[in-house]
Amino acid sequence: MQGSLWLFGYRSLIWDPGFPVAERRIGRVTGWHRSFCMRSIHHRETVDHPGLVLALDRAEAAFCTGVVFRVAAGTEAATIAALRERELVSSAYLKRRLPVETEDGAGSGSV
Repeated sequence: MQGSLWLFGYRSLIWDPGFPVAERRIGRVTGWHRSFCMRSIHHRETVDHPGLVLALDRAEAAFCTGVVFRVAAGTEAATIAALRERELVSSAYLKRRLPVETEDGAGSGSV
């Protein structure tokens, strides 16, 4: 998985990545799981009553299965910019490099 930009999606990115995808694989990150651990006023409730939304939460024995996308060559910068606008609207999410294991094991690496 070296040399290309790979992104891990575990919710809306799975069915609507919103960027040119060159390849996709089933992948799994360990030490994280989906949890209603984040409050949001964006698209959920109000400032006075923020709604709970799913996000990845650290948990030692947990894992999250999703899709690992290889971004089409030449679209990396535009993809990152679009995802920042779409997913990091409140700066609540932190960008991380995580090890991911793919379904066939052949593509294990970091995304």
